[in-house]
Amino acid sequence: MNFSWTLIALLSGWVLLMCIPSYAAQLYPNSSELQGQNSNWAMEQFEWQRRQMVEYQLRERGIKDERVLAAMSKVPRHQFVDSSWRDLAYSDRPLPIGYNQTISQPYIVAYMSSAAEITPEKKS
Repeated sequence: MNFSWTLIALLSGWVLLMCIPSYAAQLYPNSSELQGQNSNWAMEQFEWQRRQMVEYQLRERGIKDERVLAAMSKVPRHQFVDSSWRDLAYSDRPLPIGYNQTISQPYIVAYMSSAAEITPEKKS
């Protein structure tokens, strides 16, 4: 019986913290600093995933065009997918982006970009 009440109390506290930001701000006045730290950590993780994607999914599979590799290392794929899919943004698979559409897997994007042989002179 005590476990039930403990669980209810924990869930109630969680609901208050998640649903009433001003209440959370009173309890944790430095939470904005923590959110900034979490944001920096997430950005570093995405940058690391992007580098891994370029090295292991693209370069090791034969993509040689350095301009394509450079572009792929700069495009923040995680910003083009729903937040529920962000952790998979740099995985070797297509992901839904809404309206029954997908963002192609990174290798396909790089392969098509290399095959197009786009140069600075071919802007039109």
